[in-house]
Amino acid sequence: SHAQQNLVYNGSFEEYTVCPSSNGGVANCVGWFSAANSPDYFHVCASSIAFLVPSNSWGYQQPNSGNAYMGGATYFQDYAYREPIRGTLIEPLVIGTKYYVSFKVSLAEKQSNCGSDKIGALFTNVQYTNISNPAPTVNYSHVYTNVTISDTSNWVTVTGSFIADSAYSYIMIGNFFDNSQTNTLILPSQLN
Repeated sequence: SHAQQNLVYNGSFEEYTVCPSSNGGVANCVGWFSAANSPDYFHVCASSIAFLVPSNSWGYQQPNSGNAYMGGATYFQDYAYREPIRGTLIEPLVIGTKYYVSFKVSLAEKQSNCGSDKIGALFTNVQYTNISNPAPTVNYSHVYTNVTISDTSNWVTVTGSFIADSAYSYIMIGNFFDNSQTNTLILPSQLN
């Protein structure tokens, strides 16, 4: 049974090759890649204060566990800009098997003025990359939240299950829905 086995390699982002020092440093984290644009990697070892944990250019947040987390845009008002991340599965999913997905998100209190829903996990066999082949907006995720994530203090769990329809090798985390299908909550104006 795979019921208790975590199939996401380096799922808490602890293993890294180089400490983050610039935008789009997701590939510094072993097994993880940018699936579109420039999501960021934050770690206690960062050489730039912009990417330090817990206090960085996007706000203050302790990791849910360990020393690191990822950050990415899930909604822009004027155009469909997204910053999903792509992780590696330890083994491909088995078609017809039910899988449970759980991850935690928190809204950055700086450089953001709204929270969004539709943050989820989309499984794929395509090696989407930030430049040559970015992940598309498909208005679908295998698991996603219909709750608008607006908590800047705590980690909010996104959870769900699905039955694998393909032997997927990668997991992507982000918002894969277009703006018309994404609900947002404008935050009170904050001093950034």
